[in-house]
Amino acid sequence: MQINADTRLITQIIFVIYSAALLGVGFYFKQKAKKESEASFSKNFFTSGRAMGPLVVGMMLGASVCSSGTFIGGPATGTKEGLVWTVCIYASVFMNFIIFGIVGKKIGIVARRTNAVSYVSLLKNRYNENKAITVIGAFAIIVFLVPYCVSQLVGGARLIESMIGLPYLWGLAIFAVIILIYTIFGGIKGVSVSTVIQGFVMTFATLVLIFGVVGYINRDSGSMVSAWEKMAQSDYKMLMSPNKWSVPVMFSYIWLVGITYVGLPHAVQGALTYKDTKSLHGAILVGVVFVTFWQGIMTFMGPAARLMNLVPEVADQTTPVIAMTVLPPWMAGMIIAGAVGAIQSTIAAMLIVISSSAVNDIYTNYINKTPDIKQIKKVTQVVTTVILVFIFAFSIKPPSFLQMLINFAVGGLETIFFGPMLLGLFWKRANEQGALSGMVVGGICYYLFSYPLKAMIGGMQPVLPASMIALAVLVIVSLATPKPPKGVIMTWFGKNYPKML
Repeated sequence: MQINADTRLITQIIFVIYSAALLGVGFYFKQKAKKESEASFSKNFFTSGRAMGPLVVGMMLGASVCSSGTFIGGPATGTKEGLVWTVCIYASVFMNFIIFGIVGKKIGIVARRTNAVSYVSLLKNRYNENKAITVIGAFAIIVFLVPYCVSQLVGGARLIESMIGLPYLWGLAIFAVIILIYTIFGGIKGVSVSTVIQGFVMTFATLVLIFGVVGYINRDSGSMVSAWEKMAQSDYKMLMSPNKWSVPVMFSYIWLVGITYVGLPHAVQGALTYKDTKSLHGAILVGVVFVTFWQGIMTFMGPAARLMNLVPEVADQTTPVIAMTVLPPWMAGMIIAGAVGAIQSTIAAMLIVISSSAVNDIYTNYINKTPDIKQIKKVTQVVTTVILVFIFAFSIKPPSFLQMLINFAVGGLETIFFGPMLLGLFWKRANEQGALSGMVVGGICYYLFSYPLKAMIGGMQPVLPASMIALAVLVIVSLATPKPPKGVIMTWFGKNYPKML
């Protein structure tokens, strides 16, 4: 992709200003944190003191999940799969409703009762402090979120490489350093404020891009209708799918990107931060509106690239190619800033989840059970840094197709956590034996359906059959083993539960 010097300079300026703003947010919250009580560090760093309003909570969930998959991988996949990809991805627009409307309120209540600051600590409490569930849960988060973060970091570095002109490794390093600084310094507060900024930049970028694309197509083909009619005549398979997706395959994608989002720790993290029920309800509306806007338009960019004959050799460059073709340089720079914002917000949210799980679920439970606050601060910063270094190392030789890596990581997390979290919230009979069995069997099935038994599932995403089997195992084993302790049931299902049982 050829970019002239003026366009590249403008893009560089916008990127520098944008990055400086994010670093400023991190430094601000670092200074503010010095004035807070040391005893409140974990609560404030990982959950922001459970005091976030609707805009921040809704935007944090939406922007943290709508990442490079939305701005980079989604359009790239759309060039290959056609409008059927747009239809499937629309299932994710209701994720705020699924997470906050169905489980968010109860998660918030139970988190306050148990003082939980992480996804795994919730499961640990629900399943009778089971150590195996804690370790497997924390291990799964690290195993699957690290490749997810790799896909995000690679997407950001590719953007910097193609738009700003820096070598790929320099792009990786710059991205990693910026994210590390405002995540370590700001914690979830810094990440949340940065996410709101990024969310509005993403919205502006999406709005500008769709106007640019529609204008370009109208000038080139006379109207959008004429353009689609031409495609129907010359490349009609792109109107649905050149790969003949069956109903089960389509449903498996809908299952992946919508229904099972309850199993994504970095998505549910927002339910640990909201201030009150009013904030939660507002977050649902905010999230649905913004995610619908981002997902609906950006997944359409893939088929639109075919309409405009702008499909690049490297599919993941679809968004930059469209932006540079249909928009003036400064607007194209904003598109890149929007994509960068989506990626950075997602990685930051995931780093919070990974470090929270490593520190609160492993370090304080099994390595140092009585750490002081200074030790927790130091360990949190070290763990976050080490994790990002690993992500950087795995990103040096990037995968060829980002969306496939994202789908694999998301599906793995959903398979392992969907059943234990959903049934743990709404079925009193779910117990530790059932949850542990479901997690183990689900993880094994996910691997088998992803690799050696892939041909058996007929092109479906492995998360669908694997999570169904995991759910069945959880139910069967729970019914065949003793009921959960009364204290657990009272904490999770009692309206006026006794704090000491």
